[in-house]
Formats: sequence, structure tokens, C-alpha cells
Amino acid sequence: MVVWGAILKIILMVSLSAILGVIIPAMIITLTFSSLRIIAGGFHFGDYTKCITVSTIQFIGSALIIKYTY
Repeated sequence: MVVWGAILKIILMVSLSAILGVIIPAMIITLTFSSLRIIAGGFHFGDYTKCITVSTIQFIGSALIIKYTY
């Protein structure tokens, strides 16, 4: 189940960032966050839908901020 959820999250992140034209910043943000989360731990939602929604909004939102303020 975890593998399918991770695949779904990757597909969602890549497709949304490609549609919005922020694929490179979104991938850099995702890799940076992932490497820090391994060390720091993190907050865990009780529902996987909330996890996908919040992380997608954070990563794509940050990439859009970079795109329009860089």
C-alpha cells in the first residue's frame, strides 16, 4: 500500500508541476525536503489523502513562489 501511495504522489507531483511549468523547482524542493525529513522526522497525518493534499500544495506552491519571484 505504501508503494502505491508513493507512486501516486510522484505521478501527481510531476504532472501538476509540468502543467504549471515548475517541474525543476518542484523537484529541487521535494528532494531538499525529503533529505531533511529523513533527519528531522516529521508530522504524520492520520489519512493519506490529507498527506498528499498538504504536501502537494506546499511543494507546488513553493515552486510557484520561486517561479514568480526569482
